[in-house]
Amino acid sequence: MRLVVGLIYVFSCLGIAQDLPKLRLVSEVMPPYQYYDGEQVVGKNIEQLKKVFTQSNLPFPGVELYPWARSFKIASEQQNTFIFPIVRTPEREKQFTWVAPMATATYSLFGLKSREDIQLKREEDVAAFKIAVTKDDITHKYFKKLGFEEGEHFLISSDWLLIEKLFFNDKLGLMVSTHAHFAVQANRNNIDVNLYEEKLTLSDLSLRYYLAANKKTTPQLINRIKQAFPKQPIRY
Repeated sequence: MRLVVGLIYVFSCLGIAQDLPKLRLVSEVMPPYQYYDGEQVVGKNIEQLKKVFTQSNLPFPGVELYPWARSFKIASEQQNTFIFPIVRTPEREKQFTWVAPMATATYSLFGLKSREDIQLKREEDVAAFKIAVTKDDITHKYFKKLGFEEGEHFLISSDWLLIEKLFFNDKLGLMVSTHAHFAVQANRNNIDVNLYEEKLTLSDLSLRYYLAANKKTTPQLINRIKQAFPKQPIRY
């Protein structure tokens, strides 16, 4: 009898696995959270998601990394597609199903200690110095909302790593980052992090990042993934 019950359970699980729709996970390159190591996508967020999918008894679909604007478009349009890490904003609220918070972060502006001319008391003071932001991400929208003009007040790139190189080669006066991430960025570019300092905390950019899903994603899958997420988001 136990053997029969066991076989029924095994075959029912196989049936569930076969009936699963094809899932996609999309994001952008953002070391150390998700990036390429050779041909593999690795990073802290990848490790977290693999654990969640394992606990959900779902096959991990792998992660596709594109420029942020492209990943956003794919997740907005294609069923059973998940995007991460994405900030939940009023403008985005109805575009996705918000699965679970993944991480929190508070952003600041960093610059050389030797640049004593960079004295920032408020966000509007940033307009006097060169910065760059990632196309269509939360920092891009943030500075646009402040009234900053593309080309005049900031540059736009779809490549995070290019922004880093411009900054550490003194082509930009300031860079937006978190304290933990800035140290990683400096190390990656063989730069002494002690040469730099926080110039201004962007209090309105204290954010919570989510895993979000296309609105047409199967609700049962979303519930399984949601239940497997840790209660405490990681800190960027």
